[in-house]
Amino acid sequence: MKNVKHFLVAVAVGLTIFAPLRAQQKAPPQNLETKPIEYVPDEILVIYKPNASENQISSMLSSKGSLATGEFFATHEKKRKVRRIKIKKGKTIAESVADFRKNPLVEHAQPNYIYYLNAVPNDTSFNQLWGLKNTGQTVDGTAGTADADIDADYAWDITTGTTAVVVAVIDSGIAAANPDLSANIWAGSGYDFFDDDSDATDYNTHGTHVAGTIGAVGNNSSGITGVNWRTKIMPIKVFGVSGSGSKSDTLIKGINHAVSGGAKIINASLSGYGGYDGDLTYQAIQAAKNAGVLFVAAAGNDADNNDTKPKYPASYNLSNIISVAATDQNDNLASFSNYGATKVHLAAPGVNIYSTVAIYDEGSSTVYSTGFDGDYTGDWYTKGTNNTWSINSEQRVSLPNSLQDSLGGNYTDNLVSTQTFAYCNTPITYTKDSKYFLNFKVRYDLENNYDFLDIIVSVDKTNWLPLYLFTGNSNDRRTGSSGGVFSQASIDITSLVEVYGVRYFGFGISSDSSYNYDGVYIDDVSVVRKPLSINSYSLAYKDGTSMAAPHVAGAAALVLASNPNLSVEQLRAVLLGGVEQKASLSGKVSTGGRLNVFKVMSIPVAPSGVAGAALSTSSIRWTWNDNSVNEKKFIVKNAAGGTLVEVSSNIVQWVQGGLSPNTSASVSIAAYNDAISDYSESFWYQWSSLLSGQVYTLANPPVQPAVSSASKAGGIALSWGANGNPSQTRWPIQRAKNDGDFSTIVDSDDALTDITYTDHAITGGSTYYYRIAALNGDTVASSFALTVSTYISTQDPTNPSEEPTLARGEAGVQYVSAGVDRGYFNPSAGEKVNIYFVPAVDGVVKISITPLDGSAAYTEEKNVSAGRSAFFEWRGTFHGGRTATSGIYPAFIEGAGIRKIKKICVIR
Repeated sequence: MKNVKHFLVAVAVGLTIFAPLRAQQKAPPQNLETKPIEYVPDEILVIYKPNASENQISSMLSSKGSLATGEFFATHEKKRKVRRIKIKKGKTIAESVADFRKNPLVEHAQPNYIYYLNAVPNDTSFNQLWGLKNTGQTVDGTAGTADADIDADYAWDITTGTTAVVVAVIDSGIAAANPDLSANIWAGSGYDFFDDDSDATDYNTHGTHVAGTIGAVGNNSSGITGVNWRTKIMPIKVFGVSGSGSKSDTLIKGINHAVSGGAKIINASLSGYGGYDGDLTYQAIQAAKNAGVLFVAAAGNDADNNDTKPKYPASYNLSNIISVAATDQNDNLASFSNYGATKVHLAAPGVNIYSTVAIYDEGSSTVYSTGFDGDYTGDWYTKGTNNTWSINSEQRVSLPNSLQDSLGGNYTDNLVSTQTFAYCNTPITYTKDSKYFLNFKVRYDLENNYDFLDIIVSVDKTNWLPLYLFTGNSNDRRTGSSGGVFSQASIDITSLVEVYGVRYFGFGISSDSSYNYDGVYIDDVSVVRKPLSINSYSLAYKDGTSMAAPHVAGAAALVLASNPNLSVEQLRAVLLGGVEQKASLSGKVSTGGRLNVFKVMSIPVAPSGVAGAALSTSSIRWTWNDNSVNEKKFIVKNAAGGTLVEVSSNIVQWVQGGLSPNTSASVSIAAYNDAISDYSESFWYQWSSLLSGQVYTLANPPVQPAVSSASKAGGIALSWGANGNPSQTRWPIQRAKNDGDFSTIVDSDDALTDITYTDHAITGGSTYYYRIAALNGDTVASSFALTVSTYISTQDPTNPSEEPTLARGEAGVQYVSAGVDRGYFNPSAGEKVNIYFVPAVDGVVKISITPLDGSAAYTEEKNVSAGRSAFFEWRGTFHGGRTATSGIYPAFIEGAGIRKIKKICVIR
């Protein structure tokens, strides 16, 4: 470069000057891509020992050339304080941490790690929440696979959530006035720990999107619904407008606030590469665990294996953390999602997720500008030895001058951009909820991919770093040639200003040891602030493990809504054990599956009504009520805790033999659900109360009953006499149709305790035969007594109407109310409902109808034959004698090739 007109004010610094070294062969170009920085470059976090005095601490800091800049509590328990320490210039973070750890006054020292949001914005398309209900629909141009979802619609038949469960969203804040969110926002309003004030409004959209997935108001004829229709969401803001960095101290304060505010679940859709088990963030989450709080974390969006390259906080080894990967609409691991057979626990929908956002207006205010044309005395400085940066008129956009890098020729070899550079001495002023842009025009001629123009930044004009090291974006550098013309550059520096406290910027060249060119010319430099305000509210698609995590946090809230007494360990185990296994996730996440909220809503419920009855002087039949819809087996243990037997699901009896006469025996029985090997703790077992059963001598055999009548009113009504034998307590019944064989319609396991029975499962034009036996208290039966034949015409019976026509594996509901099916029934008026079904295979069919308050259900079982219609009759009574109030009750019908849920309407 030539024709030097003005020189900048120079500030000399001591640098080592390296002699030029020409390589014999050109090395490969340096890698332009880098990840964002892991920790604040000039700050560490320190906890001092309890016996360290303030005078000792002050003296120690002074001797190290360090400065305390702030403090906060390590956990919500407020027992220990953490100090932020600005380290001595020239020391690395690793050196400073090691130095502080050796000091006898220090209990703990670590970097101040930085975390990043884990969402990738996408274009808005059709309003389809495939993650909650996937029918194979096309969303944002991608066709899905039916049922590749979390089965939220089935779970909502059980509960739609409750405002008693508080979920903290630690994120970029929440646009709480969004009409699809406002009713579900926590009354405490939340807090902004990023700017340390009470306004936690989101100006990024990330936190609002996450909140919508967890708990957008449901069934309000507007927008979308979250996993929970009703809940309370606590906004905790730890990110600013950029969403590009949150420090450990900010995150820890957010965690502590969530726990103190009563949150039972924390959603953390964020991650960073810095961290280790035992660091301060780990300790805060561990304290949250002790307070019963579940911590749901995004696994990360780098397609990395967290087992070998962990992301934090998801990879901490804590029993209250769930690390979440992302799946797409076809149940495949998302291309961007991190994974890990140990460190990542399950996956959830995280691609094309539609949720709530705000639309922002952007203002514009010029913070600084120069064309290098007026009086710039004291405005621009140079730094470094042999600095050739200057202001001259050789090349420019606006007359008469521009900033250029070299005098009278090409730039030199072995330049370091942060050692020899020009910088602006006017500081940038930070205002919250604003974007910041550095704009300039630049003409450059540099060796492509070997020499670079760097934007350099500083907090204090002492320590300087290239901007691209903060952002991880190679586009924030310039290399090669602009083609002999000035091009416009506009660099988003929001994260540097709001996260790292950058107040100064400049320009420098980094060069290798060969091939130099003309260099750079810079003109029309400005810094523009764009203050944000909310204009309106909308919906948008986003991708990321950030979008997957709130599906899990929402599922956790839904589980607590129906099971509020679960411990955090139980809640985590239920969520992990209830996944839907997917081959695409085998070896990728520890459970091998994707979240299924309906499965986890059906956690095993303890058996009830456990009772023993003697079969002989040496054996007892144990029976119990099956109150769970998804147990895999029952486990029976003796009083000493030893396992006696494991019984298959849906089997509610077991005979214990080999006992001595006239002695007592006791058992405890648990419903057990599948658990993966890492999570097979005792809470997978839901135990009954311990009970005792006296072994006694076999009772007298029963007397054969005498059938007294059979009529056709409302079906075929049977009645018989007990013959005065007190040991006759139950009556099994068998039936034959026309010339067919007898088969059991009421067996000895659930036989009647009354002396009447009405058979409704009949068709016209047939003759039916019935026979009945007596069963004593020790389940010994008499021989069967035969009735006379009974013929049913094609018009009979009149009540109920003809049973519905069903295919194999199907079920239907028929209300018996005053001779008609009104779509509901009133138990207090003597009305009932019949639940018909046609088995696909031979086996046992079970029905379970659960009260609205989750107490003991009505259950019944039948042995059935393939293709033969059967039904359960329910008169609105649950086990224990409780009656159903008005409402909708889900009836679960399972077994013999049937798995159906039918809604039953009760109106009193």
